[in-house]
Amino acid sequence: PCLMVGRTPRFFSVDDLNSMNVYNAIIFPEGFHNSYAGVWDMKPVVVKKFRDDEIRDCACREIAVATQMGTHRNVQRLLGCCLETSCPVLVYEWPENKNLDHRVLNYNQQSVETLEWKERLRIAWEIAHAVSYLHTAFRRPIIHRDLTPHSVFLDQEGSVRLSNFSLCISIPEGEDHVEDNIR
Repeated sequence: PCLMVGRTPRFFSVDDLNSMNVYNAIIFPEGFHNSYAGVWDMKPVVVKKFRDDEIRDCACREIAVATQMGTHRNVQRLLGCCLETSCPVLVYEWPENKNLDHRVLNYNQQSVETLEWKERLRIAWEIAHAVSYLHTAFRRPIIHRDLTPHSVFLDQEGSVRLSNFSLCISIPEGEDHVEDNIR
């Protein structure tokens, strides 16, 4: 269930997770999960732990969509997952420059530099490029449904890394829309 497109699949065991030195501090609190900093293979990673077994379908959806999107340059890369735990745990590449919530809204943090207008336009274009790929690259178009500043990270070069695919929904074949709860 966790195959990487064009990459070797990585399934993490509970022992692998324990060896990641996952820090106790939540770095990105979200609705269905919490994200923690960790270290795997001597590189920083984000360890996303889903909170409730009842939302397992959200975790499975995230695995499926993140895996399909894994080759796109503007998507946060899923390194692997662990399904041995009561709730799924996903391991992602580390976003060097946090998310847009911290960078654009700034939260009165003097240590974070504000983004120039030209950078903001480039970021908007890269987000649009990733979302367009979701809508057009697959047999069944995928709608993100959680496109917020929390869902967009910036890497070391400042390039966009779209994430949080747990609320994605695909349009059924032959249909032009889908009805679901508002997110």
